[in-house]
Amino acid sequence: LAFICQECRLDCTPDNPATMFLHLCQTLQEEHRNGSSVVLLIDEAHQLPVQTLESLLHLLALQTCLGEKLFQIVLAGLPTLRRQFSLPQLHPLRERLTVHATLLPLTSEESLAYICHRLTKVLVSEAELFTPGALKLIIHSARGNPRALNMLCSNMLITGSLYRQKPISVLVAREVMANFGTKN
Repeated sequence: LAFICQECRLDCTPDNPATMFLHLCQTLQEEHRNGSSVVLLIDEAHQLPVQTLESLLHLLALQTCLGEKLFQIVLAGLPTLRRQFSLPQLHPLRERLTVHATLLPLTSEESLAYICHRLTKVLVSEAELFTPGALKLIIHSARGNPRALNMLCSNMLITGSLYRQKPISVLVAREVMANFGTKN
């Protein structure tokens, strides 16, 4: 609650939860009257303690006198989050979930497109930075996980720059994967 109030730039002291809740409610009602939608997005939600997830139920209870929700909560996390929702104490929260989705790992084609997209944001092409063989190893090792793709590409670029190698070769790719315990 204190973090949400801080992010909403509300002037209230964290030692008084009732005041924080009141200020938050007033702010949400004002946003609703102005036609704004408020969304609380929690990434890495699988790392939240069960007690914190339970407290989200109180926030979900906030609604207008007409029964309209004042805001939406989006939880994003690893598959362990789904297992947390099977705990008995989270049953009331689980009942209020309206949509849940599981993202599948990226395909090889999607992984390559992801790498290319990220590189175009820094105005380079994948051909300038990675040999086709190195790209193939990255994609295979990451198994469709975007975080793993980012980590492998970043570390290969760092290692490649230390060797003054451009584009990154299969040899450098294997060295980086060995250092991270990634099978190639």
